[in-house]
Amino acid sequence: MNATAKPKIFLVISSTTAWAPDLAGAAIAEDGTMLAAHISSTAEWLRADLSRKEDIYGRRYPAGYELVWIGDPEASANEDFRRALEAAAGRRSRR
Repeated sequence: MNATAKPKIFLVISSTTAWAPDLAGAAIAEDGTMLAAHISSTAEWLRADLSRKEDIYGRRYPAGYELVWIGDPEASANEDFRRALEAAAGRRSRR
């Protein structure tokens, strides 16, 4: 990340739920930390609902952040998001 870039928060669909057709989603920081989760009726609502968690995101990044909609993580070619997933996996393996 360059010095002027804001940290990214990736918004993803993490799974379908037991309450089909609802979708579960998450907001994931660049270091792989899950910042928020939400269940919504559609992908569009999930994106909107996860985008409205400014209080959570602002506490983590008071100087600002960039929200990046990934949607389906399996289909994403976003390299920054892939690094965030690798960081999350690395943290889980150290537990």
